Amino acid sequence: MRIVAGELKGRTLKGLGDLAIRPTSERVREAVFSAIGSRRKLVGLQVLDLFAGSGALGIEALSRGAKSCTFVEKDKKVTQALKLNLETFGQSANCVLENQAVESFLKHKQTTYDLIFADPPYGSVNERDLAELLINAGVFRQGSLFIFEDASASSEESYGSLKVLSRKAYGDTFVTMMEHAN
Repeated sequence: MRIVAGELKGRTLKGLGDLAIRPTSERVREAVFSAIGSRRKLVGLQVLDLFAGSGALGIEALSRGAKSCTFVEKDKKVTQALKLNLETFGQSANCVLENQAVESFLKHKQTTYDLIFADPPYGSVNERDLAELLINAGVFRQGSLFIFEDASASSEESYGSLKVLSRKAYGDTFVTMMEHAN
């Protein structure tokens, strides 16, 4: 699993072989970041990577100029592998690692973010439920983007203050991009 672009381009995420994760493929990450880049620059953004797993999405954002990233992952072994990769890549100072369930993290979070990724285990989290949880947690800024990845796509066009901008299929992966309007 390599970083696709930016200052960490070509670097490989290590220690993921024995872990029960499904990292976002390089092809999908390239398409997601191309879509984000068509809407705004990544430089200086604050990013939240929920269900972080390998951290590939958040690390890719950092590589492309994001200011900081908070990674939320409940599996302790996965979090340890992510921490090692961040240290190896010299990104620890720009990051916060939260080893807890997403729901627990959101109950106590006061920070807002420009870009939020959610790549839960396929079928484990409903897009609508997570969107509502994020809105209620107050993690969005005006114009924040929310990227949701799953094995199936919803047909909803909005969730409260989140408007669906696009839905695209990449093999068995569906990526929904939403924007916070309030």
